[in-house]
Amino acid sequence: MEQIENAVRCALDPSANQQIKKQAIDFCEEIKNSDNGWKECLTLFVSNPRRSQESRLFSLQVLENKIQKSFLLEIDPDLLLIKQDLMNYVSNVYSTELYNSEPSFIINKLSHCISILFLATFPNGWPSFFQDMLSLTAIDYNSTLDPSKETNPVAFLDSKFSAANLNLTDFFLRILLAIDEEMVNPIVPRGKSEIDRNTFVHNGGTTF
Repeated sequence: MEQIENAVRCALDPSANQQIKKQAIDFCEEIKNSDNGWKECLTLFVSNPRRSQESRLFSLQVLENKIQKSFLLEIDPDLLLIKQDLMNYVSNVYSTELYNSEPSFIINKLSHCISILFLATFPNGWPSFFQDMLSLTAIDYNSTLDPSKETNPVAFLDSKFSAANLNLTDFFLRILLAIDEEMVNPIVPRGKSEIDRNTFVHNGGTTF
């Protein structure tokens, strides 16, 4: 991890020796394209205490690259390991005040990373995605929410959402926005494989 962190720092340092900087950039590319580089980056991202912001952002880029290489209908066991570690991180860290000290670009990158992880594993590898995320928020989603039938709608909604974890609710909404961006935003260009993947997810795993 130290080597990755130092390489990222050097690669981004405008005052670094050009030869050393090139070596650092080449090393980062090797990590990104290697078969096991994602494992080191996953460990780096979730490590405590937190590593540098730059190295953590790079680590998420490597994880995204790993996820995007997965095939539509095949579940890569590596992705389930990524899911487990990232969800543990979200549950243990973002549920606390540490969420407020996390840079917004890290939060947004992680939400995007989880969104494409969802697209790569749902429903066959991660059928409980929505239940998992809603459980983290602590929102009562098992009962019907119909405030119009209540004599005091405000009090009713307050009782349903008062126990919600606002940090994780905010993060879940970011993930949903990222999923929307990946699947249905008409501005985003998509190839046939991406369209097929999105249709597969939309149909709940039914082939067409």
